[in-house]
Amino acid sequence: MIVLPQGAGGVLGDAYATAAPYQGSGDIWYVATGGTDAASPAGKDRQKPLATIGQAHTNAANGDTIVLMDGYAETRTTQLSITKSLVISGEGTAGGVPTARLSSNSAAAGLLQFVGVCYIRNVYFPTNIQSNNFVGGKIQIVSTNNCQIVGCYFECGPNDQTCAVEVQAGTVGFRAENSTWISIATSVATRPVSGLKVTSTSSHTNIVGCIFDDGTVGFSTASCDLGNGVQTNLSLLNNSLLLGADLLIGSSSTYRIAGLTATGGGRIVA
Repeated sequence: MIVLPQGAGGVLGDAYATAAPYQGSGDIWYVATGGTDAASPAGKDRQKPLATIGQAHTNAANGDTIVLMDGYAETRTTQLSITKSLVISGEGTAGGVPTARLSSNSAAAGLLQFVGVCYIRNVYFPTNIQSNNFVGGKIQIVSTNNCQIVGCYFECGPNDQTCAVEVQAGTVGFRAENSTWISIATSVATRPVSGLKVTSTSSHTNIVGCIFDDGTVGFSTASCDLGNGVQTNLSLLNNSLLLGADLLIGSSSTYRIAGLTATGGGRIVA
């Protein structure tokens, strides 16, 4: 167990990175632009952070927390498989957008694949640097239960040929909260496919306080595509469908929706 009376040391951003005191059964690993990768115990000292999220994942154990420090930026060309149960917490925010960011510069690979139970919080995912057709998108959740995406920001542009987040069939208890999916495409011909997508059946999915924004030309399928299979006990609370954003729900699904805001013809198709 560790106890940090002053918290993890962040000023703005996710509560796990900023709130004091912090107490946990696992360790905290710090990652920052300009850090240095090395084997454990490197990365446990805020003053001596690691350079990459991949090294932090290698050093971490189940139950640990990875803090991406304010201004951290990493561009990956391969997908990192998160095989451990972790919290990935981003420090920093500017203009309502996280300052810790993960970018992809690959034509056929995602950024993160959740195989272990992972919570990712307050991280910015810009549009892909080059045209990318990887079906799993930026974050791919591989039939892993109880994963969470909280306070994250996903830009979907002309280089995003698939979805930003893919939740695969059979997933139970996925939760998206206070996160944004926005299309920044400017041409109908180069629209991204979707923001958040559930590929088939799932149960107990919760989407709370999220924003789905079609921007100028929108998505070619839907900002939030839950229409590919039966969703059981789907819950949507206080979400926004902006500038004509669509939400698709599979037929025969069981769901509840409350507190929806819609602009520009945003709609639910069930």
